[in-house]
Amino acid sequence: LIVSMGTGTALVYAEAGKEPQYLGGTGVGGGTLLGLSRKMIGVDTIEHIEQLCEGGDLSKIDLTIKDITQQGQFPEMSINLTASNFGNLSDLADSHDIALGIANMVAETIFMMAIFAARSKGISDIVLTGNLTTIAPIRRVFEGLASHFGVRFIIPENSSFGTVIGAALYEG
Repeated sequence: LIVSMGTGTALVYAEAGKEPQYLGGTGVGGGTLLGLSRKMIGVDTIEHIEQLCEGGDLSKIDLTIKDITQQGQFPEMSINLTASNFGNLSDLADSHDIALGIANMVAETIFMMAIFAARSKGISDIVLTGNLTTIAPIRRVFEGLASHFGVRFIIPENSSFGTVIGAALYEG
């Protein structure tokens, strides 16, 4: 499964010797990250968003499973998983917290779409490409959630140029 994370996100299933299959996509991607960050916290560069995320606290933004269940109620589910993005937005949340919440929501949305697509194909290896692969808080979400869902994310060298490289190599 190849997940191309650009302005939006596209999911493509590729198998050696077969025609690639477009599985679908979402408008959630880098454009969402930039647009929401611009409107909510007045920041519109990836560098500034990344800097703000470093000081953020998701507990002031997101509702987790542990916030809405009793301990041990769902033993197969990590209590630290997000139950609702922005579902616990505190009036004490600052721009650091909000930046991290936006990045987390974008990454988790893409992550779950990738998981559903991978499960539909019976695979566990997922290749990530696109500009969002270079953003530290986005990468951390993927790295942190992979083991919970039994998948392996592969981020190739020059992943931000994956679409261009693929198009140049395509002999269709």
